[in-house]
Amino acid sequence: MNMCKKPWTIRASERAFALPFAALVGVIMLVMGLAFLQISYLDVDSAAKNTHETQALGAAEIGIERARVMAGNQARPWSQMTYGGGPLVWESSADPLYEGHQICRLIINAPAGGATNAAYSVVIEDRAGDLSTSTWFRIHSFGVMKSKVRHVTLESLALTHASFGWLTNLERDEEGNRLYFFDGDVIDGYVYSNDAINIQGSPLFTDLVNTAASDIYYANGGPPADNPQFLGGVNTDAPYLDFQTLMTGGHIAIIRDKAMEPTGIYLGPNDGLPYRISFNPNATITIEKRVLKKGSKKKDAAYQWENICTNKPLSSTNGAIYAEEETWVSGVVNGQVTVATSEDNDILITDELVYAYPADKKKVFNEDWDPDDPNFTNKIGLISGGDIILKENDAADLYVMGSFVAVNGSFVNEYSLRDPAKALHIYGSMAQDRRGPVGFFGAEGATGYSKDYKYDDRFLEAPTPYYPPLAFAVRDWHLRVPEF
Repeated sequence: MNMCKKPWTIRASERAFALPFAALVGVIMLVMGLAFLQISYLDVDSAAKNTHETQALGAAEIGIERARVMAGNQARPWSQMTYGGGPLVWESSADPLYEGHQICRLIINAPAGGATNAAYSVVIEDRAGDLSTSTWFRIHSFGVMKSKVRHVTLESLALTHASFGWLTNLERDEEGNRLYFFDGDVIDGYVYSNDAINIQGSPLFTDLVNTAASDIYYANGGPPADNPQFLGGVNTDAPYLDFQTLMTGGHIAIIRDKAMEPTGIYLGPNDGLPYRISFNPNATITIEKRVLKKGSKKKDAAYQWENICTNKPLSSTNGAIYAEEETWVSGVVNGQVTVATSEDNDILITDELVYAYPADKKKVFNEDWDPDDPNFTNKIGLISGGDIILKENDAADLYVMGSFVAVNGSFVNEYSLRDPAKALHIYGSMAQDRRGPVGFFGAEGATGYSKDYKYDDRFLEAPTPYYPPLAFAVRDWHLRVPEF
């Protein structure tokens, strides 16, 4: 008997097992193939999303750069810039992103160009709170590609002549004589000069001193006879600052144009005779002009003051006063205002010029004074096309508050030789083309005023209305978590 199985019987049995096994392997291969396909798809999708994020960030950077170049070219606060042939349009925003500040939607959905469909939008946010005085703004740039958004910000600060406690072009008088910081002088705020700083004795500088010169000039060769205190250090060979851009750049014209608006105060030519502006504690101003007395002739020098306005509320103005003649100022400032004169016309401070708050003018010079006091809102800026002259001959200490710029001249004391010397207390900022004497110090004693200058920190980010810019700075680039 043949005990071997038939060949076909064996093949049939094997076929019966192989078919389900092959099907199982096929299913496994299909599942694995789909899995690999899904992984590949996720990789591609992830790569695409990463590409979109990169393109969105690139678009945001284009917006930031475009705004930065625009600000650098115009070199003034954003509130004073133009775009597309006209002024920027500002609006209040309730969006928490802007913290309720004023914003300008500068650019909306501009194509980033290149091989992508990315776009960007740029929004300018006023950070200081008042468009007429603000110099601190934040540039927001939003880059969009598909569903990806990247938000980049850059802080924009327009430095003005009020950004420094002491800012000068020349540390010499009109004859070229060096003018010195003496014993007893205290200078607060950043110091910046295109000329060498001249030291005699031991003056005190509380912040960084910058000079475009290569060294400091000492009257007696240096310590121990000349031993100044530079609490913030000294930086020599600093960049040169161009003072004359105030005139040639038309920056003072901004104040003139604002003064010529219906709510501004424009004081036109007056036959070479001065104006007088008195600031009143009740938040008003009185303005007069000097005229010949009736029936008199110029050679007789018989003049009188003629009223232009009395007790005009400062709040009814836009904060700009511009005069085509010499202008005298004094009083108690209760509000915010900038007074400017045309080229070569002086501003004379004929008496104390202080703020209505605090009532005790000496408080702002105390170490514990808080400039962030919510009641401390008064500000004045004087921008002279010539000199700013102290014309107060009282033998007492003098208190003056505000930001002072002598474009083509000096801040000078008409009675710098008065004996004995008293103290000049300035709370604000000082800028001048060349130094003018306010007092002298020597072996025979002191005359005029010793200097007690304290910087008003508010002027760094929010000087007085329409203050002319000096330079433009950006800082603090930041990539923010997308809000959208």
